[in-house]
Amino acid sequence: MELMLPKPLDERLSQSQASLHLAIGLFISELATLGQAAATAGMSQGEFLRELGSRHIPILYGGDELRDDLDAVDFWLRDDRRFGHLTIDRPDGIG
Repeated sequence: MELMLPKPLDERLSQSQASLHLAIGLFISELATLGQAAATAGMSQGEFLRELGSRHIPILYGGDELRDDLDAVDFWLRDDRRFGHLTIDRPDGIG
């Protein structure tokens, strides 16, 4: 996709800056996932998260995401015998 900016913006923003601003807008409007937004900005997810943090943009992290992450950690711990003795206490209501 090619994006054409009005001349004043085109003169002030580099392509990477414009991509970052687009990515942030898509992410905060919930039109793109973290991964999609990071890719749009040409960054890793960690870099994009740090950029959001430096701009004081909150990360919306709901119960579904937490549940998915806890399930992934549970699977990883069960699959890795070095950590077989660990358990995760889940917050109330996260099942």
